[in-house]
Amino acid sequence: MRILTDRIPDGQLAVEMEDGERSILTALLADVAQLLSADMPEPPADPFERLVGHLDPDQSVARPHDPALLRLLPDVDSADPARSAEFRRLTELDLREGKLHRIRIALESLRTSSGAGEVVLDREAAIVWMRVLTDVRLVLAARLEITDEDDAERIFAGESELGDAGEAVVSLYELTSWLQEHLTEFAASGLSEDGGEAPDEGRTGRDRRHGPGGDAPEAGTGEGGPT
Repeated sequence: MRILTDRIPDGQLAVEMEDGERSILTALLADVAQLLSADMPEPPADPFERLVGHLDPDQSVARPHDPALLRLLPDVDSADPARSAEFRRLTELDLREGKLHRIRIALESLRTSSGAGEVVLDREAAIVWMRVLTDVRLVLAARLEITDEDDAERIFAGESELGDAGEAVVSLYELTSWLQEHLTEFAASGLSEDGGEAPDEGRTGRDRRHGPGGDAPEAGTGEGGPT
């Protein structure tokens, strides 16, 4: 994977991907979408009820049991379960739908990309991708049981026995972090003209040449995860 900067003056960024990398990102996005949509209730047929149904004080929304889903849909106040439950009742459906909408946009950009394996993004699309990748990284961090900076340091320093499956998740976390870092730079002010290349698939650890440093998402964060 490479960042191509020749379109920067025109307000666009191109990400050159191999077929395997495109398939990996597609699968990751689809997995997060499935996680978000698995237990979503069917929307009411009545448009008015669909609009105001979440205001029903008798309606309840269960707190997620899956740690990864709880990262995506965190409690607003861990010290006040009642307040968190009320906030979840009022906002969770819209939050899920917003995340799913952004994932669909990102998946469509992968499907319709032009050129020799290039995904071309303007700044608005890059911001969508940044937010989607934040959610992907939150899920990956949950699967690695990263809850704080000490966990992240230990895992990315290679001090934990993760097995082949765990090492693969680390590689995915680093790849998505690398891509998010470059998209963030582009969205903010454009990339430097020398661009960069994604780390080799087989390497892990915080010392990866162009890697993101492997910072862990903060426990309990949702929309505002790390960049």
